[in-house]
Amino acid sequence: MILPDPLRLILAALAVYRLAQFIAQDTGPFDTFKSLRAWLKAKKEVEVSRNKHERGLWALLHGLATCPFCQGFWYAVIVGLLLIYPTTAGDFALLVLGLAGAQAFLQGVTP
Repeated sequence: MILPDPLRLILAALAVYRLAQFIAQDTGPFDTFKSLRAWLKAKKEVEVSRNKHERGLWALLHGLATCPFCQGFWYAVIVGLLLIYPTTAGDFALLVLGLAGAQAFLQGVTP
């Protein structure tokens, strides 16, 4: 396997950062991701009240939806494939998501 050039690797890292932050922390367009997290939390609470434990499917999905570190791992697998098997569409996705990740990162470190 040939390692990707540094620019593609930086864009890939920023893309993973943005995707994980977007789903786990942002509200999303029309509150989509906020609503999804709330729905998963409600499902988890019903599951916990019925089964008296927090290790069911809904607890797992809620945990994944609210954990940027967990999501980051899985997005890294997908984005890693875009690095190994480059395509025009994949490079465009890396560029857009990488730029969005850079903007989000810079927004977070500036007052």
